[in-house]
Amino acid sequence: MNSSQKHERSEEKGKETAGHAVSQGATGEGGGEAAARLVAIIDFSEDAIISKNLDGIVTSWNTGAEELFGHRTDEIVGQPIKRIIPPDRQQEESTILARLHMGERIKHLETIRMHKSLWLQNSVTRCAPTI
Repeated sequence: MNSSQKHERSEEKGKETAGHAVSQGATGEGGGEAAARLVAIIDFSEDAIISKNLDGIVTSWNTGAEELFGHRTDEIVGQPIKRIIPPDRQQEESTILARLHMGERIKHLETIRMHKSLWLQNSVTRCAPTI
């Protein structure tokens, strides 16, 4: 597969491709160059790619998340993910975190999330515990 085909394939798969790339990077394959490539894939994705710890605190936030939710990376990293969850769905995050604590993956959760300007938007969420 040439680099053009790989690029087209990654655009088709969106979040799935970025998630796969991160898991490959965690194994240490290719050293610094591979890690830099994975950072670029995540950063330039139009999909919101967010990581949080098992306490629900945001640990990374890409430009896709900035565009979708309106929060800049520097104002959301270190804050609770519940900042983007509407008040009537706060319990949903507790359930997600409990499932992640058990090592479970959440492959497709249709939900609603909140933009910084407080307007609501439909969202599809995928969550997986990582090392």
